[in-house]
Amino acid sequence: MATFRIPLPGDYSPRYALRYMSRDPESVSERGDTRSFAKALLIDGKPSVVRVDFADSRARVSCDARRSAVEPTVLRLLGLPFDPAPFEAKHRRLVGPRRGMRVPQTATVFESIVWAICGQQVNLAFAFKLRRAVIELAGKRVDSMHAHPDPAAVARLDYDDLTRRQFSRRKAEYLIDVARSGMDFEGRWESGDGSRERGVLVSQLPSPISPLLSPDSLLAIRGFGIWSVNYVLMRRCRRLRPGRRQRIDFVAAGVLQTRNASRRREDAGADEAFCAIP
Repeated sequence: MATFRIPLPGDYSPRYALRYMSRDPESVSERGDTRSFAKALLIDGKPSVVRVDFADSRARVSCDARRSAVEPTVLRLLGLPFDPAPFEAKHRRLVGPRRGMRVPQTATVFESIVWAICGQQVNLAFAFKLRRAVIELAGKRVDSMHAHPDPAAVARLDYDDLTRRQFSRRKAEYLIDVARSGMDFEGRWESGDGSRERGVLVSQLPSPISPLLSPDSLLAIRGFGIWSVNYVLMRRCRRLRPGRRQRIDFVAAGVLQTRNASRRREDAGADEAFCAIP
């Protein structure tokens, strides 16, 4: 088992990542408590459980996969290496008690797509239930958990597999059709004639994201509207609106959604409201 440590920024608070990983008490792919979390992942096509413990301003990572294969994903799950300071300096009033907040990212773009479709027009508890169904049906089992499936695994499902698990017919079509679309959300697009245009991996981009993951390309996905597009760009691609010199950073998206969730739930603290966002 490989073990390594990731130093955390001085203003980093692990509570957002911990709450995000532990908010579904019945999750089959993530588990968390007040100091650590575990997530089942596909690493080089094989399922593996990654465990992260927080102590002494470091994240201790344990996994049976190579560090070079798992570390970029762990950094995304922690909301690193993004620096919220520039946004905070310009919007102190908006940020309020959420200073130092990093928005946890999904492990893959496709995982954020699944979240977006499962979370459309339903409450969070039901979104959890739908997402668990997808992972149980198509995810690879490892230890007592299931890794989130890749597009190929979801593409092998039938619509009825999902409708039997309380998906609406339309939502089942959205999810399976996008999995079968030939689009590689990690950086490539396969055209109808089978040729492939190479994109840049989103995780390698310091600023603008791949044009293949622009709002226009995501809006072309059946069932996607502005909410779903912005959710994917925030949760996995770090930006709300790429392609402009002045962008709304993913930090702004997280802060705005947290603030709006707080207004809807006046009794909720900032952490709890943040976890009300799919």
